[in-house]
Amino acid sequence: MMKKKMFKTASALFLALSMTALTGCSSLEVPDKYNYDLSEYIKLGQYKDLTYSKVETRVSDAEVEDYIYSAVQSAASTVDKEEGTVESDDVVKIDYEGSIGGKVFDGGSAEDYELDLGNSNFIDGFAEQIVGHKVGEDFDIQVTFPADYSNNEELAGKTATFAIHIDAIVETETPTYDDEFVKQNTDFDSKEEYEENVRKQLQESKEAQAESAEMQDVFSQIVNNAEVLKLPDKEVDETYDSMISQQEALAEQSDTDLEKYVYSNYGVDLDEYKTAAKQTAKDTVTQELILYALAQELDIHISDKDYNEYVEDMIESAGYTKDQFEQATGMSIEAYATQNNLYNTMLYEEVMDEVMETCVAK
Repeated sequence: MMKKKMFKTASALFLALSMTALTGCSSLEVPDKYNYDLSEYIKLGQYKDLTYSKVETRVSDAEVEDYIYSAVQSAASTVDKEEGTVESDDVVKIDYEGSIGGKVFDGGSAEDYELDLGNSNFIDGFAEQIVGHKVGEDFDIQVTFPADYSNNEELAGKTATFAIHIDAIVETETPTYDDEFVKQNTDFDSKEEYEENVRKQLQESKEAQAESAEMQDVFSQIVNNAEVLKLPDKEVDETYDSMISQQEALAEQSDTDLEKYVYSNYGVDLDEYKTAAKQTAKDTVTQELILYALAQELDIHISDKDYNEYVEDMIESAGYTKDQFEQATGMSIEAYATQNNLYNTMLYEEVMDEVMETCVAK
C-alpha cells in the first residue's frame, strides 16, 4: 500500500541531508574539533541586525495537482501482454544473446530483460530493429559497436549478431484518482481530505525550505563580513584527505581507479581535481571556523546528550528502525553522522536560530 509522507527537513550548511534515520542511538559523541581560541584564525564582522530576503511560501493549486499526479503514477502497475506487435514507444521483455563470428561474448546475453524502446541506452540500432516484430517471435538483428566503445574494448568497432525472443509487451495500468483510490492508498477517506493534507504538507515543506534559504542568506553575509587571518593546517589537511578518501572508495565501488573515476564523473584529470579539492577543503574550513567562532561568541554549547537527542528526533520524524537504517546505508549511525557532518548541521541550526532573532526580513 502506498503511504506518502513528507517531513520538515533540517537546515543544511554543508550538504542536503537525507532523512534516513535510526532509533535508540546513544553512543554519538560531540566531535573534538576547533576546541581552541579561534581569534588567531578568524575575526568576526557584523553578524547581528542583518537583513535578508523573505522567501515566498505560497502553495499553488498546480503544485498540489503535480504532487497528486506523481502519487497516482507511483501507484501504477504493469501487466505483461503476451500478444501484439511491438511499437516504437513500447516497453518489452526480451531474451537476447549476442555473438561475433558465431562465438557468444561475455556480457552480451540476458533473459526476461525489460527494455524501454523509446528510451534505450543500448547500442544504436538495437531497439529500433525490435519494432514491428510480434510477441513470441524469434529473430536476429545486427549492430555495430562504436569504434570508441569503452565498456569493452574488445568489442569496439565490431559487428555483432543478437538472437532475440520477445517474451511480452509490458503495459502500464494507472489507477483512476477518486475517493476509492484515496481510501486504498492513503490514510484518508476522500479526495477532499487528502488534498487538504497534501496542501498542508507542501506548505510545511516550503516553510522549512524558506527558513533554510533565509538562514543561508544571512550566513553568507556573515562569511563575507568575516576576516580570515589564517587557516589551521590540521583541519584543512583532514578535510582534504577525507574528500580524496571518499572518491577513492567510490572509485573502488565502480571497479575503476581514482584517475578514471574522477575524469568520468567530473571531466578533469586527477591533478586538476586535487587542486579543486584543496580549495574546497579551505573553503569548508573557513565556513567551519566562522560557525564555531559564532558558537563561542554566543556561548552556545552542545553536549553529547544534546547531540544524541537531535539525531533521535530526526529518526522519529523519518520512522526508521536501527536495522532499517543499517540495511539502507550499509553503515552505523556513528559512521553516517561523522561522514555527513550531522554535528555541524546541528550547531549551524543552534547558532543561526539565535542570530536570526536579531535579523530583519526585507
